[in-house]
Amino acid sequence: MGNASYIERLETVKRLRSLQFRQLSFKTLNLMAPSIKFLAAGCNNKLTQTFNHLQKLCLTELDLDDFNVFRFTISMVQNCPYIKDLELSITPNKSILQHKFDYGNNNKLGHLAKAKITGITGSSVELKLIEYVLGISVVLEKLLLKCNDLDSTSELKVMRELLQLPRASTKAKILCFA
Repeated sequence: MGNASYIERLETVKRLRSLQFRQLSFKTLNLMAPSIKFLAAGCNNKLTQTFNHLQKLCLTELDLDDFNVFRFTISMVQNCPYIKDLELSITPNKSILQHKFDYGNNNKLGHLAKAKITGITGSSVELKLIEYVLGISVVLEKLLLKCNDLDSTSELKVMRELLQLPRASTKAKILCFA
């Protein structure tokens, strides 16, 4: 595919108003950075597709500095109401960006038992995403977290902030791993 054809396709995605998949019943969805950026660029609003059969959602190499990626991530989590397992891998950043986005926490995840988030640097955007996951996960048992190349003092500071976040589940344990 030539560069001109690729650019034409990207322009088409930017004009995308909705994305629908019919009759899908897969159990696991794993999206990586190129796919996420591609889909995020075309989804100007909340996703309309609900993935009711999905049990595990993996979003890899998330660039949360990109507002479209941040919004897409929240929308994907909201549109997977029956997931039991969530894995988010964040591309490390030291940004102090604070996205203004009303994601609401009315969409509770009544089945999410385990979440794993890696690549944490302690940025405000990352903390907002983690706070959101904790706030909507009513049966969460474990939140596994891994910081990215932080010295022990910085990692301790980040963990203190994370431990203070409100949780929808009284059983939720926050566990850090190396």
